[in-house]
Amino acid sequence: MITIPVELNERSYDIQIEAGALERSGVALASLGDVSRVLLVTDENVDELYTETVAAALVDRGLDLDVVVIPAGEESKTIEMANSLWERFLEIGADRKSVAVALGGGVVGDLTGFVAATYVRGIRFFQIPTTLLAQVDSSVGGKTAVDLPGGKNMVGAFWQPGGVLIDPNVLSTLPADQYRAGLGEVVKYGASLDADFFGFLERNVDKIVARDPETLGAVVAKCCEIKAQVVSEDEFETTGRRALLNYGHTFGHAFESALGYGTLLHGDGVSIGSLAAARLAKRLGENGDARFAAIDGAWVARQTELLERLGLPTSLEVVGRRIGDAPETSVERLVELMRTDKKAEFGKLSFVLPTGLGECVRLRDVSPRTPPRRWPHERETPPTAEEVDGETQIDATATEKIARLSAIRRNVQNADFRRSDPREKRRFPLDGGARSGRPASAFCRRSRGACVRRRRRFLLRRSNEPPPRPAVETGGRDDSDAAKVSRRGRRRSRKSAFRSGSPPRRRRNERSRRFGARRNARKRRLCRRRVGLNRRRARPERRRRR
Repeated sequence: MITIPVELNERSYDIQIEAGALERSGVALASLGDVSRVLLVTDENVDELYTETVAAALVDRGLDLDVVVIPAGEESKTIEMANSLWERFLEIGADRKSVAVALGGGVVGDLTGFVAATYVRGIRFFQIPTTLLAQVDSSVGGKTAVDLPGGKNMVGAFWQPGGVLIDPNVLSTLPADQYRAGLGEVVKYGASLDADFFGFLERNVDKIVARDPETLGAVVAKCCEIKAQVVSEDEFETTGRRALLNYGHTFGHAFESALGYGTLLHGDGVSIGSLAAARLAKRLGENGDARFAAIDGAWVARQTELLERLGLPTSLEVVGRRIGDAPETSVERLVELMRTDKKAEFGKLSFVLPTGLGECVRLRDVSPRTPPRRWPHERETPPTAEEVDGETQIDATATEKIARLSAIRRNVQNADFRRSDPREKRRFPLDGGARSGRPASAFCRRSRGACVRRRRRFLLRRSNEPPPRPAVETGGRDDSDAAKVSRRGRRRSRKSAFRSGSPPRRRRNERSRRFGARRNARKRRLCRRRVGLNRRRARPERRRRR
């Protein structure tokens, strides 16, 4: 028996892989501790094959057992079916010591896990996968969910199982299409996370197609080991490490939703989606993205060859020939479905793209628009007349914007703030005192932000005002810009502004200045007199103290 631990602190559990493991299911369930009732959920196909074997093993351990059978297929993975299971669990009398056991493929495991995570705020559940896809992927990691009409796995929860029991012998009775779909997830691990495993698959294609038990056991164990390691590092997909397991899934989920659940199997969708992701990485590398420089035509051809040798579809046309009706899907419809994918963020699509064999990266800021067009000298074919018209219109608009911005910049740089008008005493140069070597805050007592806002408001007013009037004569004093900027020049500009105006106003100003000087002198004399009096009054006190 192969045991692979999934290290998640208090939520840790083991993946047990052994031929004939179904007969040990009772021992595995009894190891969970106190179990009041076992709720065995399976589908119609598995019920005929393995329910009796598992039920006998559970009853032999003295466990109370109730079996719930649901219709087979992706159509059962809905909120309505989950509601039916909730009602059924309530009728049975399940409590928090009960354990829900998922016996079946990915649909049964996802549905049972979601119901177990939500019933009475969570009960334990156990995974016994019977399909290749469930054994290598969906049964490990604790992702549970149901589908919505507009998206796959849109309603769910992270709910780790109490254990996973895998019997590779059950794959011998798996239908051909289900077995082939599971191989799509197997190739995903090699192409995106493990180059050596990809080489192992290439060397053992014949044994895998023939369902050799020993080879299948090694394949399942390796896939579970890779996923257990990734889940241990990023259980809730917060660091982005676990997101790398979604290689090909953004495209694949869109294909499944567009064609209808059940028409395209999940593994087939992942196969086509992984090729679409590889081609996208190749195009990004050709457009200059250094991360995808290693993804060339040979890399894509190597992955395509392995998928075709395993019997997996590589395009929607192949699926159309298999189902007897060519699928009708548009690019707009697929992009709309990708927008609703649970991995999309801030309206941007999210893809996991390969950067090399066994290496991948998550691209989170992909715009749903078409890829950027090449420059004219990089195009392989000459542009059409419509494209030329569009280019001309775009260039004209851009030129107009640039010219308008340049004009605004020239007006700002050439703005002349005159101090001859007393109302403009608080207006300061736009350059923040750069010409004088002083910061903008040195020109006023306001904060830097207040000065900037004031200058902006002045510019807006100035743009609607008539041209400034000529400067007033200042009596022969230097009123040039250099004199204004210097300390002495600023004093002169203020004196000129103070002495400007009509002769009566000038005489009044002179009288005010003379009166102010006399008043200040009188204050100084009074001050000196008070100080002298205080000193004379303090002398007798000093003599007494002596």
